[in-house]
Amino acid sequence: MLLLAVAATVLVGVVALLVGTTGGDHGAMLLAGRMASSAGVLAVITAVWLADGMHTVPRTTRPDGPAVHV
Repeated sequence: MLLLAVAATVLVGVVALLVGTTGGDHGAMLLAGRMASSAGVLAVITAVWLADGMHTVPRTTRPDGPAVHV
């Protein structure tokens, strides 16, 4: 999900940058800057999440142990 969010943010930022540079729209340039900042934050979060091993859930009980009722 994080990778999808990074991709969507980058895509919106690139489109806003193209609109801002070709059409001279100041608002689009501001949006492109905000999207670049957001994409950077999401990319760092994704990299840390993948590098830290937080994307896997360790087994909390032994397979041969008793059932755990929550």
